[in-house]
Amino acid sequence: MANEKRNTNGIKRAAALGMSSALAFSLWGTALAAPPLKDVGTSYAANEINTLVEKGIISGYEDGSFSPLGNLTRAELAKIITAATGLAEDSSASGKFQDVEPGSWYSGYVGALAKAGITDGTSETTFSPSANVTREQMTVFLLRAVNLEKNALNGDYASPFEDKSDISAWAAKQIGYAYQIGLYTGFTGKPLTNLEPQKAIKRQDAVKLAYEALKYAGKDKPGQPGQPGAVGSLELKSATAVIGGENYTAEHNGNGAFVISLPKGIDPEAKLTGFQLKASPDAASLTVDFMGESRTVEFKEGVALITVKDLLGGLDVNGDGVSMEKLGSVLGYSALNIIGELADKDGKTSEVKLVIKLSEK
Repeated sequence: MANEKRNTNGIKRAAALGMSSALAFSLWGTALAAPPLKDVGTSYAANEINTLVEKGIISGYEDGSFSPLGNLTRAELAKIITAATGLAEDSSASGKFQDVEPGSWYSGYVGALAKAGITDGTSETTFSPSANVTREQMTVFLLRAVNLEKNALNGDYASPFEDKSDISAWAAKQIGYAYQIGLYTGFTGKPLTNLEPQKAIKRQDAVKLAYEALKYAGKDKPGQPGQPGAVGSLELKSATAVIGGENYTAEHNGNGAFVISLPKGIDPEAKLTGFQLKASPDAASLTVDFMGESRTVEFKEGVALITVKDLLGGLDVNGDGVSMEKLGSVLGYSALNIIGELADKDGKTSEVKLVIKLSEK
């Protein structure tokens, strides 16, 4: 897949345009009236899709569909980023790309990105508007759009993906950075062990990734989860529980705990089968004392993919997970509180709190 040439002057232009504040306003501002899309109800990214539709950042097709499992083209991505940033369309700035037809519906969007320095095309004279956006391209585009690519290029951020050798050299630092700050939380609806960076990104995955990226708008300092993580700090960045095959991502409550609130009516037979924990890159292990047992799980490059038995021992005797009904009966339908100690290889430690609030019986 073609490289996205980089013009470092574009970073300065993007910052000067105030793109970060525009992005934040686009995501969290007043909602616009929009007809519901008929085919997003079963998508794991339904909430994110509907939110960005309401904000006017994305739109469905004329027949009222969105096609969550369809691929996203580079022209469509140009429209999304232009709408999210509030950039003015500029058809004249797309003139250097011979494959962007003057007067086409996307020429103004491509020109806007070129003028802002978000894209320099797939070559000096091409943009490849009809080509599908790959996962690695999407990552790089979004980091540029929220003005965080400079952080990635100035640091050394490792990604733990088993197929990281497939990541293009021009996107390696950006993907490592995106991973370490938690941008991939929930991406594809399941914990990731392989990124498949050259794979065409699905529309639902693109929206989920864009939605997460917009949370970083205007946040160029390390800090609490939801911002780029502090280099050298030791902390949990994100936590996801897998229940009944679905991902439930924890929210940081501001008091040091990650909280997962389960919806009412969740299937009592649905089983909690595991967790994906993301921590600082130097995290080595997490030790948890639960029901009289002490268990330690290891992190690899800041990530731990663990089963319930790995973490909670006797609660999962058969090693196939624990149902919501069993959890409720054991815990009195209150909450599962997991308190542990995160440690790095040098012995530095910090406390971790993960809470799963159970729905009432």
